[in-house]
Amino acid sequence: MGASNQHFRPAPLVVDLHFPGGCSYCLHMLGMMNSSIFKESKGILLGSGSFYVDDSHELKTVLRAFEDYYGERPLLDEIEFVQVPKDIDITYRSSETSETEETFLVESDSGVGIVFMNSFRDSPIRRKEVRDFIHYTIAKQRPAITEVDPRILPNGEGLLVGYGQNFVPPRVPLPQLERPILLKTTGYLEDTAIWLKDVLEQEGIPVELVVMPFEKYMYDNGPDQQADLYIHGEVFEMNQDFSFFYFLINGLSPLRPFIPDNPQLEQLAMRYRTTPFENWHSLNREFERTLVENSIMVPLYYGKRQIPFSAELTNVNISHFGYVDFSKLWVRPKIDNNHIM
Repeated sequence: MGASNQHFRPAPLVVDLHFPGGCSYCLHMLGMMNSSIFKESKGILLGSGSFYVDDSHELKTVLRAFEDYYGERPLLDEIEFVQVPKDIDITYRSSETSETEETFLVESDSGVGIVFMNSFRDSPIRRKEVRDFIHYTIAKQRPAITEVDPRILPNGEGLLVGYGQNFVPPRVPLPQLERPILLKTTGYLEDTAIWLKDVLEQEGIPVELVVMPFEKYMYDNGPDQQADLYIHGEVFEMNQDFSFFYFLINGLSPLRPFIPDNPQLEQLAMRYRTTPFENWHSLNREFERTLVENSIMVPLYYGKRQIPFSAELTNVNISHFGYVDFSKLWVRPKIDNNHIM
């Protein structure tokens, strides 16, 4: 991709993008949230949404509505996110609501979980028979994943919801290992990772668990990472076919650093440029099947979560990544029976 330089740009706020080799997904990329235009003020990035960050510190973050927002102004003037202990009962409430107020639950998707195996690492995980045995063990034990959390459901069909491929790995013998498999995890995935460690060790695979801070875990996805396998969470909240492609190539993708070193994956990735978007679904299914059959990626679970809201809040809509669309949320007016005619 190339952009015309400032000497030849057609207008001050216009940029030309040139794709000599073609790019079937250019408009989709430009339409993503990550491609939004941001304003900088006092060294802080302000987004293009209807709220801005008014204050943020270790105890509280405050969002305030833009007075001159170009779109529909939100119905709430201010939203506060207060830091609370991990085990507290979290409920969305207005500032005038008591904790005894009636609540209701809103369910949202919180994505899928997959086990990613680092087949490019110089360790036993590079051997396909090791990955295949781990794959077989996960598939056999997967129905019991609800023991970790009843809100996660076993998923043996892949990432493309509604178009499952029902992956059934063959039974393989226990391979010989000269050292333990290294499994990395972080806070919100730790219980699931401990479950995975237990089921692998029950089948004879020694596992060493390494717990990382979330930020390190999120960015530790390059060729030099020290883990043999880990659980990766993904949310497909955009168009599913485009979301799958973005999952393969985005900066936090577990696969992006390794696709160029795998001729089969590289060939598949290059086909997206010249494949019309309406034909991406079959290409996605082929890519997914290649990953699963090579025991690089193993589907594990679907995630659901239930969010409690005070009964006085209404017009609750779930937006990006299973979060609430605060621009639509409002507080139900209280009825004063003394003024009813």
